[in-house]
Amino acid sequence: MTAIRKAFRDPRARIERLLIKYDAHVRRAFRRYLREAADSVQLGQLATMLEAGRLDEALQLLSRAVRTLASGVTGVYAGSADATARFLREHGLTVDYDPSQPPATAWVRNERVRIIANLSQDQRTAVQRVVSDGIARGINPRAMAREIKQHIGLTPLQTSHVLSYRRLLQNGSIDALDRELRSRTFDRTVASMFNRGGALTGEQIERMVAAYANNYLTYRAEVIARTESLRAVHAGIAEMYRQSVVSGDLEPEQIVRVWNAASDSRVRSSHREMDGQERGFEEPFLSGDGNPLMYPGDVDAPIEDTVQCRCVVSTVIA
Repeated sequence: MTAIRKAFRDPRARIERLLIKYDAHVRRAFRRYLREAADSVQLGQLATMLEAGRLDEALQLLSRAVRTLASGVTGVYAGSADATARFLREHGLTVDYDPSQPPATAWVRNERVRIIANLSQDQRTAVQRVVSDGIARGINPRAMAREIKQHIGLTPLQTSHVLSYRRLLQNGSIDALDRELRSRTFDRTVASMFNRGGALTGEQIERMVAAYANNYLTYRAEVIARTESLRAVHAGIAEMYRQSVVSGDLEPEQIVRVWNAASDSRVRSSHREMDGQERGFEEPFLSGDGNPLMYPGDVDAPIEDTVQCRCVVSTVIA
C-alpha cells in the first residue's frame, strides 16, 4: 500500500471545476451532433425520401450523428478519472487511470448504447410527429423536410410544443405570447397584429417558429450537458477510487464520501435532505424519496432524482 503523508479531502471545489469544464464540453458535443445530423441529408434529398415513403432511411441518416454526442459524454468519464488520478498523486499515491479495466470499458460501452438508443428514439418519435402534423396540414414534402431539420435534437414533447406554437401563430391566437421560450423580439408584432384581428405572413411565422425551436435547442443542450456531465464526472471519479482500492493504494475503510447539495432554493427537497450524508466506499446514498444513488446523476436511479441535479460528492481519505 502506498504511504499517504496525511489525511486529506478531495474537495467539492475540485469536482465543481470539473463540472464547469465538462458542462461546456458536452454542450459543444451536442451542437456538433446537431450540425452533423443537419448535414447528413440535404433538404432536397430528404424531401425526395419523404415523397417516396422512405422515412426509415431518412431517420437512419439523421441518427448517425448521435455517436458524436455519445463520444463526447464518454470522453468526460476518462477525463474526470485522469484528473482524479493527478489529484491523488499530489497527495502521495502512485496511481494512474487504466481505461482498459473491465468496469471502465463496461461503463463506456453501456453509456454509448444508452445515449445512442435514447436520442435515436427521441429523434424518431419527434420526426414522426412532424410528418403526421405536416400531412394533416397538407404541406408539400419540401416544406415538411424543412420542418424536420428544424426539429432535429428536440424531444417528442418539445417538438409537440413547437408544432402547437406554430398553430397558435397561424390561428391568430394571443396565447402565443404565453410561451416562455418564445423570442420576445416578435412580441410587439404579434400583439399588434392579433389585437387588430390581422394575420401574420408565412415568412413571419417561419421566423418566429425557428427562433422558438432554437431557444428550445439551447434549453435541451443545457439539460443534457448538466445531466450527462454530472453523471460522467462522478462516475469517472468513482472508477478512479475503485482502481486505487484494487491496486492496494487505498483501503476501502479509508474512503468516506460526502453528499453536498447545492445551496439554493432550486434544490430538490429529496436532495436537500441528503446534504452532509456520509457513505463508505461503494455504499449508496439514500435520497429523501428513498432512492439509492451511488453518486449524483446515477443512471440506475429514477429520473426525478437525476435530471439537472447540481449536487456534488466530495471524498475524505483517512
